[in-house]
Amino acid sequence: MGCGCSVPVANGKLDPVKVTHPLVTENATPILKIRAHEAIKKNDSLLVNKALNDVQPTENLGLPGDNYTCLHAAAHHNSFQAMDVMINWLKANSEHDITEIMNIPTSAGITIPVMCIVHDASETFYMLLQANVVDLTYKNKAG
Repeated sequence: MGCGCSVPVANGKLDPVKVTHPLVTENATPILKIRAHEAIKKNDSLLVNKALNDVQPTENLGLPGDNYTCLHAAAHHNSFQAMDVMINWLKANSEHDITEIMNIPTSAGITIPVMCIVHDASETFYMLLQANVVDLTYKNKAG
């Protein structure tokens, strides 16, 4: 019944079904994800660079389908040095358009540039603009 976008849960409320974005990876082990997230939060470019040997910038750090990537974490924590390392990694290693990657929404619909704005991460947002990786014409479903 219905559109299939929600499933009932035990308490009788509806929960949205979380779907992993096609550009989001779910390959790293939990310990590698934790290490990458800690390196990002510390804004340590050397640790982030080392973490990228095992965890891609598009790796989901949350629960399956959350789409909260390493890039989202850098935006969330205003980790502009970590973001710079990951953008350079993507430019060298990704076959996908980097502006498309920057517009990956979390399960809550928050893209990486919007995450910067929501969490007052002005240095990281400025770095994204300087790196020319933000599509300023992008709009969400609400416009």
